[in-house]
Amino acid sequence: MAFWRKKKEKPKSTLGYALFRFDKIFNGNPRGLFLSIKQGKKINLKRLENIIISNCSEFDKIADDISVENFKTDYRSDKIRYSIIDMIDETKNYLLYLKNNKDNSYSQDNSHAKTFDKIVEIRENIKKRMKDIEGDYV
Repeated sequence: MAFWRKKKEKPKSTLGYALFRFDKIFNGNPRGLFLSIKQGKKINLKRLENIIISNCSEFDKIADDISVENFKTDYRSDKIRYSIIDMIDETKNYLLYLKNNKDNSYSQDNSHAKTFDKIVEIRENIKKRMKDIEGDYV
């Protein structure tokens, strides 16, 4: 009983839930893929195709749930919304870039290897802002 796992509950706020869903998806296959690319490894194109098919539609659903038309919020939360949408777009664009780059030349291109760092940086920025507005998921 002393070593129970900490239960992660679904956040009650819309932005917290969107971030929770993004983290759940991103920490699966895309994170491992990005880390492999950052280390200079080549990727399996079939695996990449499966990741794109399974994750891009989920990213679109998250972005649609927090869009301006579907979710009204105040100014501070509005900044967080746009940061989350930026992070989603950055992830999707990078996955699509990898799909279109069939010759694996991305391993020599350092500018695209820094995309993972940019996504992590955006996530840390969102974490600070969520603490400022006392969000229920950071």
